[in-house]
Amino acid sequence: MATTHYSGLKMYAANEPGVLNASVEFDEKTLRPTYRLLVGLAGSSSGLEIARRFGIPNQLIESAATQVKQSSLEAIAYLRRIKDEAEEALRVAHALGDRLYGIRLDTPSERGRVTADLVHEVRERLDQAGFQHVKIVVSGGMTPERIGYFKEAAAPVDSYAVGSYISGASPIDFTGDIKVIDGAPIAKRGRIPGLTESPRLKPVDLAPWREALTG
Repeated sequence: MATTHYSGLKMYAANEPGVLNASVEFDEKTLRPTYRLLVGLAGSSSGLEIARRFGIPNQLIESAATQVKQSSLEAIAYLRRIKDEAEEALRVAHALGDRLYGIRLDTPSERGRVTADLVHEVRERLDQAGFQHVKIVVSGGMTPERIGYFKEAAAPVDSYAVGSYISGASPIDFTGDIKVIDGAPIAKRGRIPGLTESPRLKPVDLAPWREALTG
């Protein structure tokens, strides 16, 4: 376990499987900690904003802001985005209550896509507010590699919405041959009649289907 204000370490934990961020929530309206532990979300720095609210001259604040590294600013923006989207999900849950089945997370690539940190944050906030029944669905450029990323990070995703990876997939050429009719081996010319054993295939009982058609 490590405690830090270093943004680089927070970003490392956000993108490295097996490493998890956590923070104690801070209410930026009251400028006080809520003492709620948020597992899956790194805390973002509010030092400059707090200084502005306490009346520190803007010229001094702007000067301090220029001393912040670009990587730190990007990390702060990333963490704030996660916080904003998690709070939006919670507002939807409060509005719909028991009528809400699930929350779909579909952050566009321009904003960094959905991350494991975001999923952890949304799940944590929903559970703390009593919305354990609400599912989390992740979409947006889903591929086997992306799904593997979420699984390695132990992100609590209930289901994945996969679109273009399936619809835009390369076609798989195959033929469907009749090999048996009523137990008798049969095949078109050039094919070997009879069943071909395959561990990937399982027999299907068609009797219920046939009864449904005739009944």
